[in-house]
Amino acid sequence: MASTRAIAAAEEPASTASVLVAFAVIVLTLGYVYRDTLESLVSVWTQTETFAHCFLVAPISAFLVWRRRHELAAAPQRVSVLGIGAVAALAVAWLVASAANVQFGQQFALVMLIPGIVVALIGVEAARQVALPLAYLVFAVPFGEVLVPILMDVTAAFAVASLQLTGIPVVREGFFFSIPSGDFEVAKTCSGIRYLIACLALGVLYAHLSYRSWQKRAIFIAVSLVATIIANGIRAYLIVMIAHLSGMKLAVGVDHLIYGWIFFAGLVALMFWIGNFFLDADAPLSPSSLTHVSAVPRGSRASLALTAAAIVAVAAVGPHLLMELRARDTGRPTAVAESLPVLSTGDWQGPEPAPVAWYQSLPNIDRSTRGVYTKATTDVEVDVLQFGAQRQDAEMVGSLDKIVDRNRWQILDRGHFKFTVEGEERVLAETVLRSGHTVRVLWHWYNVGGTDFPRDWQAKLAEAWGFLQSGRSDSRLMIASTESIDLVAARAALRSFFEAAGGRLLECREAGSSSCVASR
Repeated sequence: MASTRAIAAAEEPASTASVLVAFAVIVLTLGYVYRDTLESLVSVWTQTETFAHCFLVAPISAFLVWRRRHELAAAPQRVSVLGIGAVAALAVAWLVASAANVQFGQQFALVMLIPGIVVALIGVEAARQVALPLAYLVFAVPFGEVLVPILMDVTAAFAVASLQLTGIPVVREGFFFSIPSGDFEVAKTCSGIRYLIACLALGVLYAHLSYRSWQKRAIFIAVSLVATIIANGIRAYLIVMIAHLSGMKLAVGVDHLIYGWIFFAGLVALMFWIGNFFLDADAPLSPSSLTHVSAVPRGSRASLALTAAAIVAVAAVGPHLLMELRARDTGRPTAVAESLPVLSTGDWQGPEPAPVAWYQSLPNIDRSTRGVYTKATTDVEVDVLQFGAQRQDAEMVGSLDKIVDRNRWQILDRGHFKFTVEGEERVLAETVLRSGHTVRVLWHWYNVGGTDFPRDWQAKLAEAWGFLQSGRSDSRLMIASTESIDLVAARAALRSFFEAAGGRLLECREAGSSSCVASR
């Protein structure tokens, strides 16, 4: 009799309370399993003003779900294999991002597990009723940093053009520009990324609450983003003008950040005021959606419990496999010394021992190989930095920003440079540094597992693949650089060097070859 009652109870339709309990248990369990990623997420929210708004995303999403509670209750709710598949795919995506040390990928996969869990517990049709509230969770992920250089360039171009229209002479050099009253730099904090992301989050929320038409929502969001970018350019121009007209007494310190937030608050108020002229009336809830809720098909408690267990098991695969892969990397051998090509004929000679390094060392650099090549009065330094076990904030990709001594050098410009070596077109990344009247031009690329990559994302994918295959990836940052007072002359020197030694430089992998020599 007792077993009959237990079976009957298990076959009873799952109530809303049962679904909520299952959801809470899953979220708490996976919060522990993915605790490192969760901690990194909260750390970014607390330490970076750009993403301080992320603390509000979950409460806003919950509020938006609550507004749709009647539609959600009226929709058929069944557990979904498709949702479990989405959770599995996100666990794999998290694993790949972890292998490549891409924090954004880890955090995005973790946050998107929430919609995946919801779909698995209540089904696609029911989850569709709260699709936008679930999608709104993406704003909890710190994103947009990749846009910073672009926004900095747009802001600098807008400010310089505005100053020229005002009749103020201005000279621009990358993110730096000078007017008669002083010098200015468009720094990361001036890119407008914090305003853009905050405006996007507010714009999506406002559009969802105010408009029923997807066209209206899309137009409002697009216009608000364009307006924010333009407004940031105007803000930068006004700050420069305030500094100029005040004899460099105002808007040259923290006060210019305060002016920026005041300006942004005014912009948001203006956007909402204009948006109010196009408001839609609240969409009436259809009577059919409020009646016969008890007759709506619902999955059983047993299927809900099994699905919850499956979700936890599938989602935990990612962290488990990561631990297995990291265990393979124990006893990692010491990095083998890199070699540089010997040039003793033609115009270029070397390598000779390099002077004091122009860069700062990092603790995760296993070994550095350095040498200087000379042609007449021109020197080109080659640096090969070999990276050991990588982790977040100690990975090869992105390390260039950390090794540049900011007390001496300012990053003037970035880009990619194409040239031909031995009939083959190659692409290298270029970074231009400035110190006073001197520029140092860096041509750099990555070498992962013996293959060269000029772009960050290519190297990241190669590192992830190497790690997933063997639990490790041999990674090197290769840099050729020269100093000059003339940017054109520096690039010409690097081009000449690569035409003479580019092919052989890529071939020298280990010491011992008669045409290569190890240098430190």
